Amino acid sequence: MVTWLGLSAYFLIGLSHFSIEADIKIEQVRGKETMDITLWIVQIILAAGFVYSGWMKTIRIESSRKMWAWVDDVPKSLVVLIGIAELLGALGLVLPWALNIAPLLTPIAAMTLAAVAFLGMLFHIRRSEYRELGVNILFMVLALIVTFGRL
Repeated sequence: MVTWLGLSAYFLIGLSHFSIEADIKIEQVRGKETMDITLWIVQIILAAGFVYSGWMKTIRIESSRKMWAWVDDVPKSLVVLIGIAELLGALGLVLPWALNIAPLLTPIAAMTLAAVAFLGMLFHIRRSEYRELGVNILFMVLALIVTFGRL
């Protein structure tokens, strides 16, 4: 009888331990899925922002001159170059990870766009255009979230 009770207790303790481990693994998977969804949302928002900005600097440069005073003070070729970098970076934020082709390019693109936003922030500080800093800071923070979230 003692043996039966001992084996039963051991079996029940073992099952509960297995159940706890399974619950922990399920929660870890759910946490990873939630983080992946969050990073996708951030990537899409960031890519949309950089596509808009890059589009304005490359294709709609005359409209850019009306929106941003600094465009008149910078060579057109530099404005277009920044726009092209932003457009390529936006593609790099989404396509490599989505297609699972060289997914390491996604955090590299995010890091590069964070650098673009940081340099833009320094440029606006130098010109005392403090109103422009909010967008640069937001883009830089979002790009850094993607960088470290996708590494």
